[in-house]
Amino acid sequence: MDNINPTVATLCLIAVAAVHRFILSNRRQKFLGAIIPMIWLVAAVVLAANGMLSGLGAWVSALVVMVGLLIIWWSGQVSYRKRLDSENARIDSVNASRSLK
Repeated sequence: MDNINPTVATLCLIAVAAVHRFILSNRRQKFLGAIIPMIWLVAAVVLAANGMLSGLGAWVSALVVMVGLLIIWWSGQVSYRKRLDSENARIDSVNASRSLK
């Protein structure tokens, strides 16, 4: 793991977080938003089983990332619900204006 460029790793993490928030979590199907957190959970278990996730700092970091991914998932679901409510309100206003004619 010493040969990973930190800049590339950071850009990859930002890209994964963006995909997770704006594409996977912002959908009606809640399971799509669970894909990235589940991959992270499996990766953390594999790292722990191989002894690469040892020490309190590593476990705290893994937990913080998992909580962050779950917050992103929740935020995407809230955004989806707001968008759905906005669309429903627009449809209701159009239907109300049509019934007045």
